[in-house]
Amino acid sequence: MSAEDGVRNAEANRCTAMLAGDVAALDALLSENLTFVHATGAVDGKAVFLQKVAAAAILYHSIDWTEPQIDVLGGIVAMHGIMMLEVTVAGVVKILHNRVIMLWEAEGGAWRLRYFQSTPSIQKY
Repeated sequence: MSAEDGVRNAEANRCTAMLAGDVAALDALLSENLTFVHATGAVDGKAVFLQKVAAAAILYHSIDWTEPQIDVLGGIVAMHGIMMLEVTVAGVVKILHNRVIMLWEAEGGAWRLRYFQSTPSIQKY
């Protein structure tokens, strides 16, 4: 399997795990050195992000990608594009339309998410 296919599969599995609130599956897909930057600018490491999912402080209802692009850079793969989400954060439902960049690294024979950065996108009207 190519690096591009491996990361596409890993991202699909990550989205499935997030929608299901499956902390065990997420744990296997995230690097121990994860830096997760939310669209608000808040930054979580792996343990804190998993705690938020486990406590249902973040509930994902839908995750859809448009314009996903992948750049293979050796043992690192960059994935970026537009991500649209419906999520409940601290009891508040939010509809997000974000530009996202993710860096995946080959770690222990699997692709694991190392960096995630989400920024609200500018919408054209």
